[in-house]
Amino acid sequence: FLFFSFFFFFSFRTESGV
Repeated sequence: FLFFSFFFFFSFRTESGV
């Protein structure tokens, strides 16, 4: 589930606009 967590984190960062 590490990949999923990483993807979620990446998505969150993208939403933030970083």
